Amino acid sequence: MEQYVQDALRTEPEYSKAVERLRDERLVRLLHVAIGLATEAGEFLDMLKKHIYYGKPVDIPNAIEEMGDTTWYLRVGVDALET
Repeated sequence: MEQYVQDALRTEPEYSKAVERLRDERLVRLLHVAIGLATEAGEFLDMLKKHIYYGKPVDIPNAIEEMGDTTWYLRVGVDALET
């Protein structure tokens, strides 16, 4: 395990360069979009999982809301890429 940790640490990126890149507002907006899309998709997927595997009812209004949230993030992402 110790060798694995050492190998992993040797391939770790140089974070100071990442911090420099994060000074770009467009990149920060795109990161926000990516995190938001993943979060909303996860919430939608979790709802389906609960229905399929545990028999909970599908919450249609919530499903629509989650899809709307992903649409919002997509629109922000498109705006960030267009500017």
